[in-house]
Amino acid sequence: MRKLHSIADKFMSSEAPKHDHAYAWNDSVLLLAFLDGERGAARIALEEADQLKKRIDKTLGCNSYAVCVRGQTFPLQDDKQSSGALSGRCTILRSSSFAMANCYIIESELKQHRADWYIQNRLKGSVAIQPFKICVVDLLPYARANKIMLFKDPLF
Repeated sequence: MRKLHSIADKFMSSEAPKHDHAYAWNDSVLLLAFLDGERGAARIALEEADQLKKRIDKTLGCNSYAVCVRGQTFPLQDDKQSSGALSGRCTILRSSSFAMANCYIIESELKQHRADWYIQNRLKGSVAIQPFKICVVDLLPYARANKIMLFKDPLF
């Protein structure tokens, strides 16, 4: 796990300009990218995530998987919070709890397909290749049906 965290940290320091932050815990990494309406921003973010996934798989000798959703982010209240809370002992996540929960819902509902990528249909224009399967999963906040595209590695 520490090796995974180190890979993510090094990647963020020099190879992920589109991603604002990465959060790593246990066997997971959450990448946060702001898709600010800039043309191609989602594609660039997915390309960066694809590079990180390739690096993780090669370095750790495993076949990881990625879940990508589009969600809401929350602004920080002031500059002191940009690197954490006032005490320095609390990390403030800017990602939506719904978006994070949706990643777990997708994993739980679709893991039997053993895909390398599970990508919410809201990001469909960012990937040129065709998914091997499309599934429908009810996601938060309103338990609405969402199409999830399943891909085999690599995306790019």
